[in-house]
Amino acid sequence: MKTTTKFLAAMVMSLAVAGAVRAESGTLAQKSLEIIRTVDPVFPDSAAQVTSTGEASIAINVSAEGKLVDCLVLSYTRKVFATEALRALKQWKFVAATYDGKPVSVVTELDFDFRATGVVVSLSAMESLERIMNPLLREKLDYAPCGLREIDRIPMPINVISPSYPSSLAAKGVEGSVVIVFYIDEEGKVRMPAIQDASNMQLAELALGAISQWRFEPPTRHGVPVLVRASQCFNFMPRGGVPKVEAGAHL
Repeated sequence: MKTTTKFLAAMVMSLAVAGAVRAESGTLAQKSLEIIRTVDPVFPDSAAQVTSTGEASIAINVSAEGKLVDCLVLSYTRKVFATEALRALKQWKFVAATYDGKPVSVVTELDFDFRATGVVVSLSAMESLERIMNPLLREKLDYAPCGLREIDRIPMPINVISPSYPSSLAAKGVEGSVVIVFYIDEEGKVRMPAIQDASNMQLAELALGAISQWRFEPPTRHGVPVLVRASQCFNFMPRGGVPKVEAGAHL
């Protein structure tokens, strides 16, 4: 089925202003991510035989070089919609966001609203994330991430990399806490890590680089591997000029 793709005005505006996307530096990019080439997703013929609407949400990570380095399916009403959204997304081209004149990596989510008349693509709003994370509100979804309270047990980290804490920072008394939000996929890999809160941006970058290398036990729900949203707190504390990092329990 041939369709046309529309980008909501809200999305265009969001991509043009600071704060629309999360930068891995933990700050809001002064020049936000720019999409310079798109490929239209198409309403799948197989789905058209049984429904006239569909949804898919995809998280993307665009590097400081403007490369699409990772895509993660967050939710869908039917798998064919996520497959089609990914097919189109992987052909998009971007110009990286910048902060203080330097390119930065960006993590953000896109919603694809499939209809017989066309496909609408928009940046995920907070309400969308709350919907796919709420067991009562996501009943129409065939796939969505679970909260840690829904799974069989808290996934234990099996490969932990401690953030480097330069002695030069510790000697200056630079300390603080950093909270990283991320997904743990069905294989236990950390996906789409982003800085939720940080008292010091240098420390935030160190924490982000470390947790990107972590690996967890695959999370399960009723014995079936699932995608889970989690967070991790890091506390950087100089002890007598000696650097020390403590990782709090993931939430």
